[in-house]
Amino acid sequence: MCMKEENIKPEEPALENEGRQVDYQTLISNIQEDIFTYNVVELPGKVTALFERVLASGWLCNLDADEMQRFNRMFEACLHSLQDKDYLRLADTLEYEIGPLLALTLN
Repeated sequence: MCMKEENIKPEEPALENEGRQVDYQTLISNIQEDIFTYNVVELPGKVTALFERVLASGWLCNLDADEMQRFNRMFEACLHSLQDKDYLRLADTLEYEIGPLLALTLN
């Protein structure tokens, strides 16, 4: 079941497709900055906010089965990275896997 914006409301207002990409990249950059300055207290909340925004956008509804599985693996990798306190792996997953997937499918 796909969740659209009317079902899940992120804390910030929804943006247009082109704006969403920039917003995702900004969220990812903010998370990475916190990692590199070892400001890790807020990381779980910021990662949650990123994925809530993805869910609220309805973006997942546009993925085929393979892309959905790929996204789920990346999401799990982020959760495991947080759990294991492997913040560099989290930064890499966001930058090299999730960021490009969001950019590719939003264009």
